[in-house]
Amino acid sequence: LISRGIDPHNYTMKPSHAAALSEADLIVLIGESLTPSLAEKLPSLASNAQIIELAKVSNVHLIAYEDAHEDHEDDAHHDDEHDSHDHSGINPHIWLDIDNADVWAHAIAKSASELSTALTSDINANLAAFEQALIGLKSEMQTLTAKPYSVSHDAFGYLEESFGIDHPQAVTNGMGLRPSPSDMANLRAQIEATPPACMIIDPNDHTALAYALAEEYSIKTVEFSQLGEIVEGENAYLILMQGAVTAFKTCFQ
Repeated sequence: LISRGIDPHNYTMKPSHAAALSEADLIVLIGESLTPSLAEKLPSLASNAQIIELAKVSNVHLIAYEDAHEDHEDDAHHDDEHDSHDHSGINPHIWLDIDNADVWAHAIAKSASELSTALTSDINANLAAFEQALIGLKSEMQTLTAKPYSVSHDAFGYLEESFGIDHPQAVTNGMGLRPSPSDMANLRAQIEATPPACMIIDPNDHTALAYALAEEYSIKTVEFSQLGEIVEGENAYLILMQGAVTAFKTCFQ
């Protein structure tokens, strides 16, 4: 439903999207923390569909973060609608935890098999292959030797836990809000005290500010889109997470 370049927090539903939801048999979404407007409308628009809200699936690992509205400036990208709901709960970037993906794959496979019993054997085979690929990715993650680094958007908490690496210096907070002058002063002090190996820049968030800061301090830059906007195909998630591993490897070289 949500195409490239659209902030999930601020997603506005089109009539064609509402029609598609009303005809769907199975709907999968992260949940209210990422797409509040979508989660709110689903009960009325998709009353006959199976709905998997991934943030609520049993055994999913969630990270809480503080409400970071204070000391940040809003901009046109994060308007009043974005800031009208509570961000003090979970970090919504849950898909960046490979163990969560494993849990979700089982939940999705179960629902898909119930809806299409003739495809159960194919679904189970795909599930087994997906699990093996995740194991390979986790093994590759564990070979990383971390160094101090910076990010344009503080969205990688789940990856950091998966990699076993420390929290980075961040240009924007978990909601991607524009930093205040005091935030920038603190960030510059951090960079000067502990020069980062690189800055991982999400092309969706304040890239001009991040690149300017990287140039100011001669910091190597690596791009990685945590939304996976340039990733396509049936192995999209695996390609996305391989991209994450590659980004961090490049950073720490």
